[in-house]
Amino acid sequence: MQAVEILTIATSRFGSLEASPQSLFTLAAPLAGFPFTRHLLPHRLERQQPFLWLQSLEEPEVAFPAVDPYECFKGWELGLSEDERAHLGLDLGQQPRVYCLCSFATRPSANLAAPLVVNPATLQALQVIDTHGSYRLDEPLFPEPSC
Repeated sequence: MQAVEILTIATSRFGSLEASPQSLFTLAAPLAGFPFTRHLLPHRLERQQPFLWLQSLEEPEVAFPAVDPYECFKGWELGLSEDERAHLGLDLGQQPRVYCLCSFATRPSANLAAPLVVNPATLQALQVIDTHGSYRLDEPLFPEPSC
């Protein structure tokens, strides 16, 4: 029987996390403002659904709250160029995993204009930009109160 490799990842927010190397996303290009983060670990907390955290392996203090836009935004569609598909190594019929980073600075919102796209076979990840301009950087996660 072959031993399964387990990594222990130190984080400032969650303490120590254990993960297999096969669960890590590798960024094909750094996220804007985070040049040292090259690997992300998706981490779900049961009480925080539908959110999950994308924890940086290189920077213990960096973790991005994220949502699956297909779950949270009815009718949301991903538009990938042929170059982006090729960069990720996605076959034409292959469906990627998609995560939109969230912000809670002023009001809870998701960045639908620059989602993180992951090839589920290779776990290569790339943040892509919606060139059609149909999605916002700060799409509200919850409707505004009407009164």
